[in-house]
This record gives sequence, structure tokens and C-alpha cells, in this order.
Amino acid sequence: AKQFLPRAPPTSSGSAAKPNPSRGFTVMAPKRAAAASAASSSSSDGGALQEKLVRLFEELDGSATKEALEERMSGTAPKGALMAALNSLLAIKRVAISKTAAGGLVFRLQSDQSAKRARTLDGLTAEDRLLYQEIERAGNAGIKSKDLRVRSNLQQQQVAKVLRTLESRGLIRSVKSVAAKNQKLYMLAGLEPSVAVTGGAWYTDDQEFDHALIQVLQQASLEYIARSATLTATAQQVRDFITSSGLIRGKPLSLSDVDSVLQSLVFDAKLEITGRCDLSGGGEGKEYKYLQFDGASLLPIKESPLALALLAASYSDDEAAEEGEEVEALLRTLERGEQAAGRPR
Repeated sequence: AKQFLPRAPPTSSGSAAKPNPSRGFTVMAPKRAAAASAASSSSSDGGALQEKLVRLFEELDGSATKEALEERMSGTAPKGALMAALNSLLAIKRVAISKTAAGGLVFRLQSDQSAKRARTLDGLTAEDRLLYQEIERAGNAGIKSKDLRVRSNLQQQQVAKVLRTLESRGLIRSVKSVAAKNQKLYMLAGLEPSVAVTGGAWYTDDQEFDHALIQVLQQASLEYIARSATLTATAQQVRDFITSSGLIRGKPLSLSDVDSVLQSLVFDAKLEITGRCDLSGGGEGKEYKYLQFDGASLLPIKESPLALALLAASYSDDEAAEEGEEVEALLRTLERGEQAAGRPR
């Protein structure tokens, strides 16, 4: 290679001239180039050997002794390369070591998820691991520090210290629940809190009940059903309308959320459930119908079946008579409310 390399012109002192950056690329020395090529080749061979070891573990039901590995891999790779690949798998927690009853060593293959979890817990103390496991077991419902103290049997100061350590490493996070805003719940960093914690779509980011959102959804649902040809719609149809209209942004609504809104309109006597219908996605859904009221068609409240039954009751003593007067007073109050609101209350 030297005979093809351009020779630098000698200087007055006889030493070789320094390379000029303006002349283009710099040629790597032959020894350095050979070393870099060997390292690259060794890394590639090591990765391929690790994959072979993983496949071998899978063939051996996930575990094998050192002697079994050497025997099965004989002729495939040198013993030193085999041990280097095995150590690499141990370093990334893809393989774990355990002892047999006779005191021998057994290498066990771990899943990618278990390896990732082992790498996550690497460097933690026994107390750290204990609290991490309790928080992991709680899932997306979270757990309070008080419950952690009871389950781990640790002092409050120890629990607080471990929680700071786990939070600083980004393994857990704290959230607040709508049920108890002054208490923190701890869960794994990668989990989304459950609806029981966040309150779902009906709560704001500040965990306040969003009355305005419900009123907007009720009005939009009523207008959509009232404009339909049959004055009926399912929760799925209403949800599709709300989603496509862009009325609500940044807060996804589930089918059960929309159904809850429609149910509230049923309780307000603005909608009624006419029956069930087959949904296009399978299953059954309730069909809601818009109620149209005109003042002439409404019966006075005293003519309702319940009122007539109450007023037709006979009273045989003074106490029953007093109760009858209270019923009549209540009906008069309800009648005034009906006339003020324009519909039965």
C-alpha cells in the first residue's frame, strides 16, 4: 500500500511535511485500518454468535449448562468467542445465571420484556426493588405512599427516600386522583392513569368537573337527533357526528361517554329510548328518540294517574287527612313548576 501513497516533499529540516487539509481526504495508516476492520468484523461475528446462542437456548427449552453449550457449539466458534458472546448476553440481561441443587451453574434465557425489566432494576437496592414491585402490582390504579409503607413494612422516611430515588431515575411518577386531590398516587412511568383516577372525559386537566362540556354535548346531541328524518339516533351515530364536526378537540369521547350524555337527556325528559337496534360494528345499541312537546297535549299534573290515585284515597282519621293535605300542597307546587317550565318536572 505504501507504494501508492503520495510522498510528502521533504522540508528544509528533512522531516516529512504535515498533511494539508486543502488536498482532500486523509489516508488512514495501514495498521490502523487493519485494526478497525478487524474490530468491525469481530463485532459482527459476535452479534451473529449471540443470535446463534439465543436460538440454541430456545431449542434447549430456555436453559443449559456451560458444558452443554460448549458441546453444542463445538466446531461453530472458538471457546473464547463463545464465552465472550455469552458474557455479552449476560451484560444485557438476556441471559441469567442460577445455581442447581448440586452447586453447578445453569444459564437461562430471558424474554425481551424480562431483560428490559432486569436492566431497569439494575443498581437498585433491595428496598428500591420492593417498592418498585408493589407499585408495578398496583397497575394504572396507582397506590398511596401510606399503602406502600404498610405493604413493605418500611418506615415513612425510608419510603419517601425510595420514592425520590425511583422518580429521579424516571421509573415511576406521581399523579393526583379526582377522589382525593391532596393525596399522590404512584404508578410506573409508562402507564396512563385509569378513568377512576382521572375522572375520564368529564373532568378538566385541573381535575374539576366540566359542566360546560356536558352542556355543549347535550345541546349538540339534541340538535342532531331533532334534525334527523326519523327523530331517532343511536349513541354511535351521535358520537360519529360529534367527532366529525370537530366540536370536541383534544379529549376523545368513548361510546359509553356519549351514551351517558344521552341517558341524562332521557332523565330530563328530552329523549326517550324506543328500543334496541343492530349496530353496523356488531352487537346491539339503544335507539334514542327526540321528544316533541306541545302545551295542548300535556295533561295537567292533577290528571296524571299517580295524582288521581293519591287524591282518590280515603282518609279515616285526622293523621291521614293531614297527609292528604300535604299531598295536595305538593301537587300544587309541582303544577306551578310545570307552568313555569312549560313541561312536566
